[in-house]
Amino acid sequence: MHEPLDRYIRTLEVLSGFPNGLSLAPIAEILDLPRTTVHRLLKGLTETGMVEIIDRGALCYQIGPRCINLLYMGATEEWVRSVCQPILEDLAMQTGQSCFVAKLSGNFVRSIAIMGPDTRVRGYVLPGSEVVLHAASSAKAILAFHSLERVSQILPNPLPKLTPNTKINMSEIIEEYEVIRNTRMAYCIGEDVEGYAGIASPIVIPGQSVIYAIALTGSIDSLINRGRDLNERRLKIAAERLAQALSSKLSG
Repeated sequence: MHEPLDRYIRTLEVLSGFPNGLSLAPIAEILDLPRTTVHRLLKGLTETGMVEIIDRGALCYQIGPRCINLLYMGATEEWVRSVCQPILEDLAMQTGQSCFVAKLSGNFVRSIAIMGPDTRVRGYVLPGSEVVLHAASSAKAILAFHSLERVSQILPNPLPKLTPNTKINMSEIIEEYEVIRNTRMAYCIGEDVEGYAGIASPIVIPGQSVIYAIALTGSIDSLINRGRDLNERRLKIAAERLAQALSSKLSG
């Protein structure tokens, strides 16, 4: 390996084991390098956002936002499911509805963990099914936080009319995205399959792209007509729990 690059990587590896940060002297000691060399390495990593400086009585260095973003974007689905499982179990039990976490992967949104109200003992399963990008609540909850340029690359053109309720006018979809960003709640009421509904909330972690959403799915009658407000409240709580859990895992 190229020696300067190896030194940068080794520095990041050291800091990854100390979430509360380390000062210059112990970093240099662990790396067995002169302090002046380590200071230069840390300066370069700090300028690129891979490392950040914090004041804990003395100046310390810890993994920075850009590095955390790489970890977040590259997190394995198994790792994410391990974080999601207890939260999905609680949500399924509280609502009596099926729930799942969806992820934006490339140009697709698909479920990566799902829980039914009667499958808590068995844990999660991984169906990996893609959702309808312009109609499913989980896809809406994610895409609402991306640029219109990115959305236009992802959405099919023309948008297919799947049911009488499917929105295929981009101006309507853009207006709906604005509401979703303000309320952090997205809906699919008979838009992809007649008689069925979905409610979703984005997983919003400060400084990170929105690539996950948590959703409830069921019949329109059970999900919307009976208990909509309660389902929404429980879903929002689950979304906040999941955001905190993922953030904690990353920073840890």
